[in-house]
Amino acid sequence: MPKYCSNCGAELHENDSFCASCGAKIDNNQIYMGDSKKKEEGKKTLRTVALVFMIINTVIFGFALIPLAWMIPMCIHVNEKLKTGEEISIGFKICTLLFCSTIAGILLLVDDLN
Repeated sequence: MPKYCSNCGAELHENDSFCASCGAKIDNNQIYMGDSKKKEEGKKTLRTVALVFMIINTVIFGFALIPLAWMIPMCIHVNEKLKTGEEISIGFKICTLLFCSTIAGILLLVDDLN
């Protein structure tokens, strides 16, 4: 079974006292056996990355679900006003700009200029 340098990971020969790649002194306590240790480190890294993505998605969806409580009714209100032809108040347009969609709010405010 091949042995590897614990400093740089280069493969070692049987009687090496120093690593040919990095020059580190070879200590039998620091030599690792290669693939099994690399696989464990890879699994740990993969699990850590998965955990980070889980945390990020939890935060994003946590913030995204709460705004839906006012974004959906705002969209329905605008849709009803557009169907009936009623005027949308300036306050509501500013709230749309701030709390729903910046572009939609700007477009609603610009509509007043015509």
